[in-house]
Amino acid sequence: MKKTKKSLIAAVLALTMVVLSACGSSFDASAYINAFMDMLTKGEVTQYAELTKQSEEDAGKDYQEILDSMKDAFDQDGVTDETKQKVVDVYVEVLKKAKYTVHDAEKTQEGYDVTVDIEPITGLYEGLMDEITGEMDAAVQAGDLTMDNMYDWIFNKMADKMS
Repeated sequence: MKKTKKSLIAAVLALTMVVLSACGSSFDASAYINAFMDMLTKGEVTQYAELTKQSEEDAGKDYQEILDSMKDAFDQDGVTDETKQKVVDVYVEVLKKAKYTVHDAEKTQEGYDVTVDIEPITGLYEGLMDEITGEMDAAVQAGDLTMDNMYDWIFNKMADKMS
């Protein structure tokens, strides 16, 4: 999970820096952050495309890069592409439930400060590892869980339970 968060944060920061460096003095940092959050959480790229002065197709590619980065975060030995996509699909659905408020930007010497209030999504991981751990013994006994497919099995279970 930590690898996922780090990869996602890195992708977000990289895209933000590229866009900020391309924008002039009339840049609306709050509108950009709001559009970026809409893209990240809802997959809505129209406003993001407009603010970054690119086509919706190109903005969609930016969104896909974020999803690909998420998928790469689950790149462990034995994890199939199908399982990685399944986990990303679950996170996409979870992110659609995100609630946030983007406040007005404040210009600083370094750029802009934009406060974003994010309502936590709770209960997602509550009991998840206990449930998965509880099923591991039975899976090992049945031969469904081996050292070769351990991460694939865990990520599949995680995605199923998070759904």
